[in-house]
Amino acid sequence: MWEKSRKERENAEKALKEMWEKARQARELKERIEQELRERKELEMKEREQKKKELKEITEEELKEQEKKERREKEEEEQREKR
Repeated sequence: MWEKSRKERENAEKALKEMWEKARQARELKERIEQELRERKELEMKEREQKKKELKEITEEELKEQEKKERREKEEEEQREKR
C-alpha cells in the first residue's frame, strides 16, 4: 500500500514538473513571438517612413522641375514679345 501511494506521488510530481516545464517553454515561445512581432512592426514603420520621405523628395523635385519649365516658358514668351 505504501509502495503504491509512493509511486502515485512520484508520478504526480513528475507530471507536475513536466507541466511546469511545458508552461515555461510556452511562455518563452510567446515572448519570442511577441518580440519578433514588435521588431517586424518597427521595421515596417521605418520602411513606411522611408517611402514617405522618398515620395516627398520626388514631389519636391517634380515641383522644382515644373517651376523651371514654367520659368523657361515665361522667358521664351518674353523673348518672343520683344522681337
